[in-house]
Parts: sequence; C-alpha cells; structure tokens
Amino acid sequence: MSLQVQPQVSLKPFNTFGVDVRAQLFAEAHSDADVREALAYASAHDVPLLVIGGECDPVSEGKRLKALAGALCSAGANNLQVKIYPNARHELFNETNRDEVTADVIHWLNQALNASRNCPTSKETP
Repeated sequence: MSLQVQPQVSLKPFNTFGVDVRAQLFAEAHSDADVREALAYASAHDVPLLVIGGECDPVSEGKRLKALAGALCSAGANNLQVKIYPNARHELFNETNRDEVTADVIHWLNQALNASRNCPTSKETP
C-alpha cells in the first residue's frame, strides 16, 4: 500500500493543545518505506523541510541532526533548512531560548507559506 498524502488535514488529534490547525499536506508514515516515499514526494513537489534541534540534546547530540540533514539531502530533499541551537537540549519550546526558537519557526513557516502562495496554480501560466 502506498503512502497517502492528504491535503488540509486537521492536526487537532496530534497535539496536546486542542488547537485545530490544518496541515497543507499530511502523510502518516508507519515504516521506513513510507518515510522514503514521503521524502520522494517532498522532493518531487519541492516541499520545504526544517530540521531543528539542540546542540546538547542527549538524543541527537547535535551531530545526528547534521547526519539527518545529510541523509535527507541524499534522499532527494532539495528545499531543506537546518538550525541547531547552541546549549539547547531536547525540548526546544521549553528551553530558556524558546522565544528565539518560536520566532525562528514562525519566520520559516511564513517564508514557506509565502513561497507556496507565489507558485502559479495549474490554471495560471508562469
């Protein structure tokens, strides 16, 4: 069974805040093959990806984030940004620099959304 990429999916069931925001594109991966298929879709459709993490995260140790970004690029991700926060740990939105992290993510989202709005639709000519 191939990965289902769905437009405009509510993220309310996936967050603990009860916020009903919608993902422009949504895919739920359950296997390595699903992740590879999602990456191929992202590459083919120029979907922006953001990898963030803390340099002192005991899970990723900062180094693994760079390896993840490299693997994503090798898998074909061509619209990727990486931000590693010095002295930050695992829960970036609960760190002392959470305002900086939040501002950076909002900035990235605004850029990604503005870029997608500037793309011609199938009915428009470039």
